[in-house]
Amino acid sequence: TLGITIALLASHGDSVVAGFGIVSRIEMLITMILGALAASVAPFVGQNWGAGKVERIRRALFVSYAFCLCWGVVCFVLLATSGKFLVTWINDDLDLIEAASWFLIIVPISFGLMGVGNIAGSLFVALGKPIPPTILSVLRSIVIYLPLAIYLDDQFGYVGIFWAILVANFVYGVMALVWGRSMFERELKKVPAMHAAAG
Repeated sequence: TLGITIALLASHGDSVVAGFGIVSRIEMLITMILGALAASVAPFVGQNWGAGKVERIRRALFVSYAFCLCWGVVCFVLLATSGKFLVTWINDDLDLIEAASWFLIIVPISFGLMGVGNIAGSLFVALGKPIPPTILSVLRSIVIYLPLAIYLDDQFGYVGIFWAILVANFVYGVMALVWGRSMFERELKKVPAMHAAAG
């Protein structure tokens, strides 16, 4: 997704690409905590799945999903209101500041659902299902984001690309959440002892 975005933004000038480079690093720092959380989910779920502690898995997933969504809201509030001021500390190019500010207004609200998608991906891996995360990743970047980014870029300029990122993150998160919960319940029904314990 990053490479696709940079290629699309390149047609709008170096300042826009540079602005995106700055906010990408800000995004990396902010979403690092969500990545760490997602990385811890797979071993936690695997251990508790083996021990038959289904309710503990459910509670952990609920808390993890809730944290991601709350973190996304906090990031949106902070970056939408102070992002422009933050970028001016790094660079004073007006076109760069404008591009970076648009990103920080539009995209951060979707960080939470992106985190939800990553946690669901870890859940799939813990359940021995590595294919769904791959499918979700392809759907997000190739099927949803790429055509939408090209279309919105043509209609609204580089701001449209940022909206495409937001939509792709939202769809990815919702699909991963629904699919992950469905897969978890199906796998649970395959293990009678655990199913009885969950009831």
